Amino acid sequence: MLFRSHLDVYRGRVSLSGRTADSLTLVGPQGRRQPFVRRRDGRYTAAVSQNGGYLVEATAGQKVITRPLTVQGLDTAAPQLTAVCRDGGDTLLTVADQDTGIDWSTLSVSSSVGQLYRPVSVDDGTGTARFALPPGRYTLQVGDKAGNAASGPLPVLG
Repeated sequence: MLFRSHLDVYRGRVSLSGRTADSLTLVGPQGRRQPFVRRRDGRYTAAVSQNGGYLVEATAGQKVITRPLTVQGLDTAAPQLTAVCRDGGDTLLTVADQDTGIDWSTLSVSSSVGQLYRPVSVDDGTGTARFALPPGRYTLQVGDKAGNAASGPLPVLG
């Protein structure tokens, strides 16, 4: 039984095609086992959440074939806040992500009493978001397009 493998790093999925097996299992770096799911196009997919060495087990009847699979380049790092500055009464936040980019829909700031603030504007080219925030202590939440998220304290001075 032969199979080819293809890794779609952006979405964190391993995709296999080849002859049909009774079962296909992905064994992760810590030994976690998960079955592949067959798609309509005949390919099998399984989600991966970290870089490293995996094993693919194909079973047909009593025969089991194991092949190594190395996952590299998977985005596992959350975005980071790189700069905060005041511009008039607004606060400018610069955030950066090394791999997939910022998911601007996840960017928000919350106050200590639960007031949620969304950006007034976003400049994707510079990674800067403008917020109308009065001075105070806040919590920043931001995620990237791969689903990695970060949060942390955000003091805004007057």
